[in-house]
Amino acid sequence: MASHPITPWTLVLNPSAPQKIVRVVVRRVPPTALGYVGLGCAALSFLALNVFAPATLDPLHQPMSDYGLADGVGWLFVVGVGFIAVGGFGAMRGLARAGLLGTGLLRLSMTVIVVSAVVTAAFPTDESFPLSLTAEIHRYAAITLFIAVPVAAGAAVAALGRDGWLLGVTLLVTGVLTVFLLSHLSVMPQDMQDLRGLFQRVLVVLDLVVLGLLCAAGANVEHAGTSAGHNVLGAGHSGVSVGHDAAGTEPGGLTCTHAYVLVRGEEPDRSP
Repeated sequence: MASHPITPWTLVLNPSAPQKIVRVVVRRVPPTALGYVGLGCAALSFLALNVFAPATLDPLHQPMSDYGLADGVGWLFVVGVGFIAVGGFGAMRGLARAGLLGTGLLRLSMTVIVVSAVVTAAFPTDESFPLSLTAEIHRYAAITLFIAVPVAAGAAVAALGRDGWLLGVTLLVTGVLTVFLLSHLSVMPQDMQDLRGLFQRVLVVLDLVVLGLLCAAGANVEHAGTSAGHNVLGAGHSGVSVGHDAAGTEPGGLTCTHAYVLVRGEEPDRSP
């Protein structure tokens, strides 16, 4: 007997002769898994970039963008930033499916994270002076990315309510971002300016942590909502039995006459 896929919410009405209803649910990879994979690959790319970069580059002083110009390993920078866009998109989808994304600041900031990461990767810096148009676009896109992450985290804290870990990391990343931006001002002490590379690397690590926590927040809320429901919500009217089909030869089916069955599978996909 042919089987038919059951959508997340399906009403099956059978006013005819007894018929076997077969429930088939296709499980899809949750978007938060995409987020975790993207963030993990970004972390590995940046780690490899710093490990295999030429010894002439100073990680305490030089920004990671300069590593993108290094022969043989520069492509790892572009790949790493691209994976940040993937991780941000996965976190965004997860928040949307959990009903947390909304239409306000959180949605806007998550969109900015994804777009600015793509632009940062697509427009690499260069060694020209004054800076070329491509390098200027890269610089401002990267700054926008750094600012958007704590903004998104703060908006998520407001949406989730009490989340100690996310709140603590949000405050920490905001502080590091402030120090990093101040280190670019000529009025700051020279020792502080010489450590801007270190500040940036700490900021990148914290940004990855924030996006990972946003993935986890979306997954936790969605899982809680799914666990609260039931796979089969209702069956009614006239003769519903479980066991054999009309011929009595095939066990495990659901046989019904003039019956309806409301089946719940996956939660509906709430795309951002």
